[in-house]
Amino acid sequence: MTAEAPLPTLAERPDVRADAPTSFEAAAVRQARRVRVVLVGFGVLLMFGALLSVGVGAVGLAPGQVLGILLARLGLAGGAAFTDQEASVLLAIRLPRVLLSVVVGAGL
Repeated sequence: MTAEAPLPTLAERPDVRADAPTSFEAAAVRQARRVRVVLVGFGVLLMFGALLSVGVGAVGLAPGQVLGILLARLGLAGGAAFTDQEASVLLAIRLPRVLLSVVVGAGL
């Protein structure tokens, strides 16, 4: 009976670079990338949902108007035209409600 030679280590194999990541490291990198993509996607969905939810109510606001009001509040020009009533409804009622719901949801 002949003794079988032991399997070569990664350092001894000519087809594997010494600094090449192991399969575990590669899987960890893929997992981290996947988590990052999912979190960014959820963040985009949250912002899109918040933008739409502040526009729903008795005083209808289009997403362009919402952005215009927020930009005007920051001192920047742009966005759709809006009235003072629409700005007051957004800034005093809807935006605090949506921001509070985001904070409460994040706390869960």
